[in-house]
Amino acid sequence: MLVCALAGCTTSTPTPAATVPSTAPTPVRSATIDPAAAAQKQNVDDARAALATFNDLTNSTAQAGYDAEPLSPMMTGELRPAVIVAYRDYAERKLKQTGTSTIDAVTMVKYEPGPAGAGKERVTLDACRDNSGIDVVTPDGKSAISDEGPDRFVVTYVAAHQEDDRWTFDSATPDRERAC
Repeated sequence: MLVCALAGCTTSTPTPAATVPSTAPTPVRSATIDPAAAAQKQNVDDARAALATFNDLTNSTAQAGYDAEPLSPMMTGELRPAVIVAYRDYAERKLKQTGTSTIDAVTMVKYEPGPAGAGKERVTLDACRDNSGIDVVTPDGKSAISDEGPDRFVVTYVAAHQEDDRWTFDSATPDRERAC
């Protein structure tokens, strides 16, 4: 019996020997993320979120009688003076918006990266603007909008990333020939 114990034989059922893999396991590779592509995706997502905020703010200021001041921090470029002049005219006429305009189907048209690490990126977005749920009314409740053109049309927005990390809009160009 002693000989069997030293030699590795047993009188009971033998247990299988552990198997050793013939090759080492293949390490799992992590996906390489392109920092520029990740930054672009983040900036486009941020510009889209800023557009949603801008649209909500546009609705609330129009419903309150067209005071452009709350919109001012989100407007730069040619958009700011154009909106200020239009809103001043609407406010003087005591117009108010009823209902809510919505934006959907937002697509990126162009991306311009800014200097590395400095912000200043620009994102051009096409968005489908749906004005079917709004009216602009005079103090006596009469509609002040003409029925010309579609209720849903494409607006091209140019968003600019500011150094203080805000997104502003340099322009908003409606194209009523592009119904959506």
